[in-house]
Amino acid sequence: MHPALRPYYDHVIPVFWPWLWLNLVRFALWHLRTGRDALLAVDSFGNIRIVRLSDEPKPDHLYTYDAPSVPRWERPALGSDLPDSLPVQGGGLLIRSLHGVYTVFYMVHERVRGPPRDHPPPQAVEDKVLTHRTAAAAPAFRAGRNPVLPCRSRPPGPDFQKREANMTYETVYTIINLAVLPAWLLLALAPGAQVTRMIVHSGLYPLVIGVFYIVTLSMTLFFGMGAEGGNFNSAAGVSQLFSHPLGILVGWSHYLVFDLFVGSWEARDARRRGVPHWMLVPCLFFTLMFGPVGLLLYLGLRMASGKGGFSLAEA
Repeated sequence: MHPALRPYYDHVIPVFWPWLWLNLVRFALWHLRTGRDALLAVDSFGNIRIVRLSDEPKPDHLYTYDAPSVPRWERPALGSDLPDSLPVQGGGLLIRSLHGVYTVFYMVHERVRGPPRDHPPPQAVEDKVLTHRTAAAAPAFRAGRNPVLPCRSRPPGPDFQKREANMTYETVYTIINLAVLPAWLLLALAPGAQVTRMIVHSGLYPLVIGVFYIVTLSMTLFFGMGAEGGNFNSAAGVSQLFSHPLGILVGWSHYLVFDLFVGSWEARDARRRGVPHWMLVPCLFFTLMFGPVGLLLYLGLRMASGKGGFSLAEA
């Protein structure tokens, strides 16, 4: 991914990255067709809005005049506000020579000079002004009022952007976790209800979480948005893949969809074989939390109750 596009993706919720990518492709095609530049604004859902639009490019067939350029070191007098043919009375050659030497010296001095020693940097000036305003507002705070301090805001730094991106990943992680909880509650509290058959025992959850898995996996492996060097070819590659929050979302959605599939199979198999529901509920909990542990517990309880062995064949 081009580094100039990363701020757009950092601002958008990862679930809507494909929509942002489609909008960027549409804008790129429009730019190639018209040749015009634009200032874009992107919201958290991947929508792009044009804020400013540049002028149309001039046609190539029109004649344009390019003024000749003369290097300053060839004619230093061109760097001055005085005309080159300024008439002078006596000593004109000496005056013009001194003027040319001064012009060259001034250009060199402007390039190599640093900030004055007694002039503080802008950041120190802002801190000093902010401290002065805060001290001036102290009596108002003691009086119980809330004064407004008119200080100039600063742009967020890279640490703030990194924290904001992590908060976005945390939000998506929370959303997908909360999305599967209703399905587990239906399996535990209403296993034979019509709504359970329509939502849990259908392909709704595998479809939704599967699409999310494909999108995040493609972003990680093919679009360069995850950890560099992450792959499934070695243990080091898998470890590198999960070192990025996007890779964690890939693995976690994988676990969620397959754990729910195993839990729904346990519920259907228990109803077919007549396994008491109170025995199934702990198995569902361990399947949600620890995956294979819950499946092993269900098979063991099923065999202990005489409702079947360790076979996974349909009853």
